[in-house]
Amino acid sequence: MTRAVSRFWLLVGIATLAVLLYSGGHFFRGAWQQLRVRSSNMDTLIALGTGAAWCYSMAVVVFPDSVPSLARHAYFEAATFILCFINLGNALELRARGRTSQAISASSDCNPKPRA
Repeated sequence: MTRAVSRFWLLVGIATLAVLLYSGGHFFRGAWQQLRVRSSNMDTLIALGTGAAWCYSMAVVVFPDSVPSLARHAYFEAATFILCFINLGNALELRARGRTSQAISASSDCNPKPRA
């Protein structure tokens, strides 16, 4: 790998780390809290998956000779896409919950009032 290519992938790795910390920081904090109480949840799974993808990719970029030539792949995009899809799913879920709450409150307003 040439120096320019290696420098480019190092910058991609740093940019991916910024995305992981900004968009996925709450997953890493949740995983750390679960680790402290010796438990796990979905945050643990997401943090492990994205963290492993980033760490392996950085190892390939920084120490390419320590990895077999057929296994030298960077998975920076996988880490960011995982976070993207999980955050998008969370946003869609919150939106659906809000609409459901509005529909329930609107339907309760339509109920006839009991006669006294």
